[in-house]
Amino acid sequence: MLQLKQIKSSSDKYFEPILNLYFDSFPPNERRSIEDIKDLIFTSKELKINAIVETEATDILCGLMIYWNFGDFYYLEHFAVFPELRNHKIGEHALNLLKEIAHGKTLFGEVEPADNELAIRRIGFYERNGFSILDKNYYQPPYSKDKEGLPLWIMGITNEKEKIGEYVERMKKSVYFSQS
Repeated sequence: MLQLKQIKSSSDKYFEPILNLYFDSFPPNERRSIEDIKDLIFTSKELKINAIVETEATDILCGLMIYWNFGDFYYLEHFAVFPELRNHKIGEHALNLLKEIAHGKTLFGEVEPADNELAIRRIGFYERNGFSILDKNYYQPPYSKDKEGLPLWIMGITNEKEKIGEYVERMKKSVYFSQS
């Protein structure tokens, strides 16, 4: 059975392995520093850093899922499965767990625009799992003052398309580096 096990401390046995996956899976402009991650574990009530673990026989670490619970919507910030475990429906099952947690509330995340084969495959994965493209004109703010933002697309599951702009603005104020 697949489970999301929340990381509540940098001494958690899954912290270092998922941190390595995080740094291997996401380019510098799409991730936080180790210090920021450790700080957010203790200071943010909304942020949920999770190990994706298969618990059927023994605990097998399969990936990571970082999301934010803003009460009336959920933001999927980072999601990755270890390369050797891909194409075994782990990602699909993990997304289903998050959809259950969201209880029908708006759930969205960011993806790279469809300008290369990997991005197209990733978009297809999310579409097969119920997501649709909600905004192609989104610009992700930087995670820190030494990084730059980048153009991404918003994909999600929602019955409140008219609120996506509001939700994205609220998310950006909590998730990203503020110049003010």
